[in-house]
Amino acid sequence: MSKEILVVCAAGMTSSMIAARMQKAAEADHYDVVIHSADSGDAENTLKEKQPDVVLLAPQVRYFEEAFDKLAAGTKTKVGVMDMRAFGLMDGEKILTQARTLLGDV
Repeated sequence: MSKEILVVCAAGMTSSMIAARMQKAAEADHYDVVIHSADSGDAENTLKEKQPDVVLLAPQVRYFEEAFDKLAAGTKTKVGVMDMRAFGLMDGEKILTQARTLLGDV
């Protein structure tokens, strides 16, 4: 069964680029996952609509972590903040590994 990951940043531009790099890394590893991206304004609605397995917040929106933890309480969704270095380097493979670690897949 396919896992779902939601990547969130401030304006949505970076999250869409990181999501694409994560998807490419997942395909290279034959890992079945769907990766969504959203800006911080749409993230709550996307979380409710998609009910992802993992939400990864970009470092610049880490202050939303507590709010997302509350939204995800009682659901399957795990919430984390992307590694700052991996985010800065746009390292889709490392960020995917971080998500998989939250899922217990690594």
